[in-house]
This record gives sequence, structure tokens and C-alpha cells, in this order.
Amino acid sequence: MNEWSVLPGRRYRNVEIAIHIGVWLLFFSWPLAFAHTDIPDFSRFYMRYLISPLLCLCLFYLNYFFLIRRYLFAGKLVRYFLVNLLCIGAAVLLMHFWHKDLMDLIFGKPDYIPRRKPVPVGWFFILSNFVRFVLVVGFSLAVRFVGRWYRMEMDRQAFEKERNVMELNNLRKQLHPHFLFNTLNNIYALISIDPEKAKTAVHDLSGLLRYVLKKSDMDTVPLSEELHFMNNYIALMSLRLSSNTELRIDFPDEDSVRNCMVPPLLYINMVENAFKYGVSTGRTSICISLRVEKENRMIRFRCQNPLPRDDGREMLKDGEHTGVGLQNLRKRLHYIYGDDCRFEAGPRGTMYVAELDVPFQ
Repeated sequence: MNEWSVLPGRRYRNVEIAIHIGVWLLFFSWPLAFAHTDIPDFSRFYMRYLISPLLCLCLFYLNYFFLIRRYLFAGKLVRYFLVNLLCIGAAVLLMHFWHKDLMDLIFGKPDYIPRRKPVPVGWFFILSNFVRFVLVVGFSLAVRFVGRWYRMEMDRQAFEKERNVMELNNLRKQLHPHFLFNTLNNIYALISIDPEKAKTAVHDLSGLLRYVLKKSDMDTVPLSEELHFMNNYIALMSLRLSSNTELRIDFPDEDSVRNCMVPPLLYINMVENAFKYGVSTGRTSICISLRVEKENRMIRFRCQNPLPRDDGREMLKDGEHTGVGLQNLRKRLHYIYGDDCRFEAGPRGTMYVAELDVPFQ
């Protein structure tokens, strides 16, 4: 970005330059709109006026382009004010001598008697111009500081956005080992129970990993593909379920939600936790449901499983620690949706319930 530009980008820099030019053109053309038509020597009248905006312009851009950056931003506050005081004093003296002697020296004495009294050149005239030039310097300082603050704010937002993107990508990468670790644990437990099913599970796992590696770096995927992936994962995890576990799945038809787009692997952490903690030797049930409310453009997901007998350290009742997977999911939801989604996970009686409502594209 241009060092001297207040707004980023070439388009905005052009707008900024146009504003500067417009303001100064208005300032320099001000007497043209209010000059009397019966002035005998308009050029002399205009030159008498012109010295003031010219000095204002010089003081403004001397500060804007040089003095503020060279002294004020460098922390040399006293030197900045002393240099400005000298510049303002020189401008006031030039104004004084311009109206007193230089005008007549350059253009000669007027051959007419003006209707109005000439501009006073005493202390009041000097003081009024001093105040005017101080205001010009103050205005230049204000514009420069606003521009500096705006650039810093834009840089901060860009850095924050880049940091969020990097952290989101990092969270996506963490999905791979976390998913693989949990799935392999289930397959390992299945080996001692039914080796043939374990072989089938390893084969099915390759298809799931193919989806994870292919889709995890995308911003969005069709909800139908996510449902297909979850159905395959649930089928794989069901291989090690005993007859004591009741599994209830309520998903819409994949074809009916093909046009709904969601972030990839959005629900798998909750499903993983249900199978990781919800299976026990007693009579249990795991309930997983998803419904699409097209009128509200919301997808509502609910996953319910029994709490472990020891309540599991990863499912404390205060809800603050719910496993690495759900912690990563909370961060992903924050970066993707901000406050536009609802995610609640925690114990409810003897059950652990995770609910996620997100808008869909």
C-alpha cells in the first residue's frame, strides 16, 4: 500500500487524490464566485487573495508528506513543534510583506481607489494569519493521523483474517489424525471380537479416508455427501456394537438435500464421541438425527448417547472439557459462522447430548 495513501488499493487512492484536488480547487476558486463584477483590476484582486491559499497548501503538504513522518512519528515532538513554529512564522511574515510592499513592488500601485479599506497589516492581521496557519497545520495533522490509524486498522484486520485462516487450516489438518486414531481404535477392538469383520472394516476405512483427504480442504461440500460419509462411518462403527446397544438414525434422503452446502466433516466429531463413549455393557441407545428446515435455511443436528459410568474425564458436567474433537469443532464454528450458529454439548441427566444448528448455503 502506498506510504502516503489513507485508503488501500489503487481505486481508493484515486478517490483520495480526487478529494484533495477538489478541496483545493474550491479553496482557490472561492473569490471567483463572490467577486464583484465592477472590480477594475480583477487580476490584482485575485493575486491579493491567492497568497493565503498558496501558503496554506504549502504548510499542509509540508506537514502531510514530510514533517509529521520525519519528526512526529519518530518521537521528536519538540523538534516537530519548533520547525512548524518557524514555518508558520515565515508564512505570516510573507503574508505581511506581500500585502504591505510586495504587491505594489510586483504589480505597481493601483490606479484606482478601492471601495473597501485595504487589509490591515498590523498586529491583528499578523495574529489572525498565525491562527489560520496553525489551524491548517492541525488539520494536516488530523488527516495524517486518521490515515495512519485507518492503515493500521486495515493491516490489523488483514492480519487477523490471515491468522484465522491459518488456524482454521490447522484445525482442518487435525481432523485427519483425530479421525484416523478413533477409527483405528474401534477396528483394533473389533479384531479380538470378529477378525472377519475387522478385515471388512479396514477395507471400508480406506473409502472413508479417501473422502477425508479429498474433501477436508474444501470450504463447503454438498450436505448429501456429508450424509453419505456419515452413513458409511456409522455402518463401520456398528460392526462392533452388541445387541445391547440400540442405534437410531434419522437422516433425510440424500437426494433431497443435494443443493444444501455445508463445511466438510462438520458432524463427524459428535458422531465419533457417541460411539467412543456411548457403548457400554448395559442396555444403551445412540440416537443421531439431522433435519433441514428450508423455510428457515437451517440444518439442525442432534446426537445423543449415554454418559459413561465414571462420567469420563473428557465429559465433565461443567461442559468445559469435552475432548479434543469437540474443542476443535467449537473453534471451527467460531471462525466459519461466528454468532450465526448454535452449538451445545453436555450432560442432560444420564445422557450426553450434542446439538448443532447452522445456516446452509
